[in-house]
Amino acid sequence: MQRILTRALLFAAPVFALSWSATAQAPSGLLCNALSDNYGVGWPGTSGVPALTTTGLPEVGATCTLDIDNASALPQCACLLVGNAPAGVATPLGGTILVDYTATSPLGMVPAAGTTLLLTVPDDLSLCGIEVRMQLVHSDAGASHGVAFSRGLRLRIGIGGVT
Repeated sequence: MQRILTRALLFAAPVFALSWSATAQAPSGLLCNALSDNYGVGWPGTSGVPALTTTGLPEVGATCTLDIDNASALPQCACLLVGNAPAGVATPLGGTILVDYTATSPLGMVPAAGTTLLLTVPDDLSLCGIEVRMQLVHSDAGASHGVAFSRGLRLRIGIGGVT
């Protein structure tokens, strides 16, 4: 059975919510594994390609952290691109947009040391198998065109994890 789901991931510190829509094919009687992995190639800033990773996995009813790096030695303006499919759109800034994004989330100034956000997945089994893709983009005077791009981050909401 195919259905359209609209759900929200809740982030804290600072508090904001991301919403997205996805078409999900519900696997009958199968459990799905939570997953967090990077894909694609980022674009370097002063200290290399900024990392966008998680500590823990996006499991139903649980919280993990979204770890946001800063490739500069100074605080920088940053934004998350969020969607449910990969992309490969070259930009005039040197980097490639790796997410077919449907939402953007301004993060304000990310400290030089980076930051973490809590990512809480609602306790709702209908979210199992939904994939969310993200990419971090931030200003950086040391990047070839003033902007650094992370690799893409793929999150799959599930029960139990893939290591």
